[in-house]
Amino acid sequence: MVIWVLWFWVSAWAVPEMEAVRTEVPPVVDGVLEPVWGKAGVADDFRLLGTGRPASQRTWAYLLYDDDSLYVAFRCSEDRMGEARARVVEHDGRVWEDDCVEVFLAPFPESSKYFHFLVNLLGTKREEVGKDDRWDVPWRAAVRRGEDGWTVEMAIPLHELGLTSEVAGTWRANFCREEHPHGELSAWASCGESFHEPWNFGKVSGFDLDFGALAKGTLLKECAFLDSSLGALREALFPKLYPREARLAAEICTRKRELAALVEGLRRCRTRRQVAIREARFRALAEEVPWFEREVALALLARKVPGELRKLGYALCAESPMTKVRPDRPYRGEPADTLRLYACRGEYEPAQVVVVAFGDSLRSVRAEVSDLVGPGAIGGEDVELRLVGYVRVRKPSVGSYEEPGSFPDPLLPFEPFDLPEGEVRSLWLTVHVPEDAKPGVYRGMLRVLPEEGEPAELPVVLRVWDFSLPRRPHLRNWFQIMRYWVRDRYGKEREEEILREFRTELLRHHMSDLDVASPVVRVEGDSVSIDWRPFDRDIEFYLKHGLTGFNVWWARVPGGWGGRVGKFSGEAQRRISEEILRETVEHLKEKGWLGLAYIFPIDEPTVLNFPQVRECLGFVREVAPGLKTLLTLGYGATEWRPGEEGRPAYEDLVGYVDIWVPHIDCYCPEFFEERKAEGEEVWLYVCIGAQHPYPNIWAIDYPGVEHRLVFWMLWRYGIDGFLYWAVNCWKADVWEDPMSYPGGNGDGSLFYPGPEGPVPSVRSELIRDGIEDYEYFYLLRDAISRKGVDPELKAEGERLLDLKEVCPSFTEYTHDPEVLEARRRKVGELLERLNRGG
Repeated sequence: MVIWVLWFWVSAWAVPEMEAVRTEVPPVVDGVLEPVWGKAGVADDFRLLGTGRPASQRTWAYLLYDDDSLYVAFRCSEDRMGEARARVVEHDGRVWEDDCVEVFLAPFPESSKYFHFLVNLLGTKREEVGKDDRWDVPWRAAVRRGEDGWTVEMAIPLHELGLTSEVAGTWRANFCREEHPHGELSAWASCGESFHEPWNFGKVSGFDLDFGALAKGTLLKECAFLDSSLGALREALFPKLYPREARLAAEICTRKRELAALVEGLRRCRTRRQVAIREARFRALAEEVPWFEREVALALLARKVPGELRKLGYALCAESPMTKVRPDRPYRGEPADTLRLYACRGEYEPAQVVVVAFGDSLRSVRAEVSDLVGPGAIGGEDVELRLVGYVRVRKPSVGSYEEPGSFPDPLLPFEPFDLPEGEVRSLWLTVHVPEDAKPGVYRGMLRVLPEEGEPAELPVVLRVWDFSLPRRPHLRNWFQIMRYWVRDRYGKEREEEILREFRTELLRHHMSDLDVASPVVRVEGDSVSIDWRPFDRDIEFYLKHGLTGFNVWWARVPGGWGGRVGKFSGEAQRRISEEILRETVEHLKEKGWLGLAYIFPIDEPTVLNFPQVRECLGFVREVAPGLKTLLTLGYGATEWRPGEEGRPAYEDLVGYVDIWVPHIDCYCPEFFEERKAEGEEVWLYVCIGAQHPYPNIWAIDYPGVEHRLVFWMLWRYGIDGFLYWAVNCWKADVWEDPMSYPGGNGDGSLFYPGPEGPVPSVRSELIRDGIEDYEYFYLLRDAISRKGVDPELKAEGERLLDLKEVCPSFTEYTHDPEVLEARRRKVGELLERLNRGG
């Protein structure tokens, strides 16, 4: 027995090998496997992902090559062809959600870089470098479908792979298949959790190619691109107004001459070794480009600084809070003469000021902001200046197009900082407009004071509009605080203190915690007693700070997550839960809070769990009428994608759900319009599955505009609420490694654990802006609906509320912060006019 198990483990996880076969006659790429494939290298014995067991549906992959291309074919057996999934038709779409085959190629022996090619049953293609789908190459593929299987042929041009001199006759590769009728994910080289595991790829040997010529072609392309980049930098400096610019232009011209000499020598190369020597010199030149880009950006910025201020050696630039200014990338902002903010009463409004040391280094830089004075004064705790901190992203989030490096995110208490020459640092100003502030223009001053050198001043102008945001936003939401991680970071003795501070900080961001309070429930035998005093005290406190709702999590209703949903253990447990629910509804009615409450026992069920969902939520609806049931709907409950024919599977739950919460890419507009017409609530959520082209609120290395724009999409689709699974998933040290959830930098950690309590982030501020934008739209809709409104103002309001141009869909939207900021200003100005009687 032991010997058999050992044999199975070795055979399942041993590195498979294949011999590549040269062909003199390239196959016709039409999906029909002609006789030439009989001579090809073959990969078979596909194993299931994770377990290493043989797949029930057999797959064969074949490999041929010639001097121009790699040719790959698949033969896929299938005994349930009628159930095969074939839906995605858009190039670079979510091909992996269909029955498809995948090819992974890793030709570089000293690099983790690999290429990924996918083809589904419809012949739809997707190509990636790693997981980056921005790579586009002209490869070909064709599919033929039969009664008991299907076949695929591909042709991948070798010159598109960017092969370098290090590439030789042995590559790493894998051939994989996604089979939906039996739910099988299988691969030639066994993988653990994902096909994207280059360390588990198999070996393909025997490539007999002129690798020197291929590397030479790659390097010539790269040299042309580098020459173009250097030329653009040189042209940007024209005309050269200052000595620094002239020196930079001269250095760039020198590099262009060196590059031209390199290309001339490269054209004469005949061997791979000769090409390798030129590659090394090319890399040295290419590594200088970021320095040139930074220096040119600094020179152009310095050129725009007024003459009398250039002697300071640094500049203050006003930047949109939605722009993530990375300290390790060239900054291309412009010096500011005024910092302008617009807000109404009760609103929090952020601004970002970038300090740029284009001259000498700055030491011990302090900054301060005065009170804002106008019709009244705004100052003290209502004017907060913080320092933007940085975290190092080591591996990009799934779907991110950014390179690893330093990203702005934590908002730190201000402390003096040093700023080396050529670097930037962002200051973050947040103004809270008091609820009793008078409308009008307020003015103040931001001062930056280096220890050595002259101070700089930037006037701050705040326009306060004559209307107010309610303390409790109309957008219902919850953002869960995970109690365990609070206790883990701050200790049990500080747990309740930190939780209360954390929940209050969330409410300052218009976010409501999920399990914000609970009564004391005692069960003795069949007897239930409930002490509501601590619950009432907490709810009254949080309602004053803007709580939008709360979860009835103490009712002992069986629930679960994903495919694991529990049941009542017996009739006694059912009676206890029933009594708790009845008393809860009675108490909440008495307090006038029933409309704020919901119960959320089941998270992301699958279609297989629908019977338990009906049993659980049906029980709640029966014994606790008026208490709303909330259900999150992920892929397992949907089995449908936007744009496809048919309807999502979750429509079978009509009659059991009061608050529907689909994931952003599981949203069916037609279905949810029907539910809203029936008086039910529709919310939305995002998690790690919200990846480009979908926006999200969590990714540190996604554009800031997306975090705010999510809430514009909620308005665009008439969605009532929003939820997010966690704000403090601190399993690891998120200061050192922000990938708090596999594949997601920042997923589940919108706040950081500071020594005195949670520290907010750029993302949490942008989420607050988005929720406030939603409130602007709500107030405007209400204002233009009143009787007697001027028809022209009403028409203007309707135009501003139509966001189809800003975000036509969940995957099509603007990336320009100014588009959002300009629209918001127009909404604010119109609201003020309407509030004053038009």
